[in-house]
Amino acid sequence: MNSKIEKTLELNITHELLSLADSFWWFLQPISLKRYWRPNWRFPLIPSPKSYATGLHINLEGRTGGGYDVCIKSPPIQFQGGKPRLLFMQFKAGIEHPFNSNSESIFYGDPTAPNVHIEFDINSNNKRNQHRLLQDLASKAGNKDAVVYVFPRIVTEEQLVENIGNLIVKTSFISISDIDSKALIKGISIADGNPHKFRTCYNDYSRNEINLLLLLLGEIKNPGKQLGEIFAIRMYRALHSLQSVQMSEFPISKLHIMDAMIRHILYIGLNFSVSFDSIRFYFREYKEFSSRINSIKDSDSLSEEYDPNSRAFEPQIKYSPSESVLAIFRDIFKSLSQYFRWIEQITNFEKAEIPTPPALYTIELSNDENRFAIMEEGDSSIIEDTDLEDITYSLF
Repeated sequence: MNSKIEKTLELNITHELLSLADSFWWFLQPISLKRYWRPNWRFPLIPSPKSYATGLHINLEGRTGGGYDVCIKSPPIQFQGGKPRLLFMQFKAGIEHPFNSNSESIFYGDPTAPNVHIEFDINSNNKRNQHRLLQDLASKAGNKDAVVYVFPRIVTEEQLVENIGNLIVKTSFISISDIDSKALIKGISIADGNPHKFRTCYNDYSRNEINLLLLLLGEIKNPGKQLGEIFAIRMYRALHSLQSVQMSEFPISKLHIMDAMIRHILYIGLNFSVSFDSIRFYFREYKEFSSRINSIKDSDSLSEEYDPNSRAFEPQIKYSPSESVLAIFRDIFKSLSQYFRWIEQITNFEKAEIPTPPALYTIELSNDENRFAIMEEGDSSIIEDTDLEDITYSLF
């Protein structure tokens, strides 16, 4: 494992995730000063929704009888519209391999018949119990879908530079629940005290396995579920922030919000290399959106970026997305669809109740500071301080 690139990937992926999720907030305010000073276009300057990313705060002295006290702290910032949402992430850095020599591996090959893939370490800590630690963290925190391994399909700094702006597309967020449910079907355990390798394909995200167990994970159900919920949370907070500061003498048109939603989806589509026709197809169930999306594309610079004959097209749409990438985009779109339906149905934004996003794949903090014990069984020496320090969490 290259710890330097692992930390670099962690920082850049987290930044890209938050930037992409918050692009809706940017598109809520695309008004020039010339237009702003005209009363009909006057628009409140809304504060940016806050987010937060950090490592675990732990009691390094351990607990009496073993284990550790974990403290999740919410910073002294206002999360518009409710309590912060929590997601734990265990980032991994992978190594590219031309093939695997095990004939039972789906990546079996030889120098004459390569089968290129990326390999990540699981249970790579000194005690070989990293997965057990994450299991216990998920159990005590209360949601096994809210503790995820992050597997970027980026193995060199050169690849990182080439894919800046598209890191999310090349990254899999696989929860403890995703892995353990597959392992349970096979009657095996990842938390067995042995090191394992997670192997995956560059393009087909359903081609993956965990060895030495040769556990074929296959297609992960709703691979964009965590991302989709984060995007929905950020859209909710932006809408709530806008609603809380608007001025009644200058009512905000629902069409303005609808147009921002369209621009947001088109921008996400560029990052996922999804065609305009595909995005228009996804909007087919939303009559008002369908009637406005073409004019948005034509009036914005996005028109050139989505046009194959434009010079701007090449650096934006880099490839035809695989089914794996489209599945992630569809999950994000589906998570945001509650707000598409909502904005079409309301008549008065100022008084409309904004739907709260579900907490299926994140954890809502009930207090500004949550404490719980992990790894209580046995001696505190069963884990090391660095094992906990490698786990990060984000509040959205």
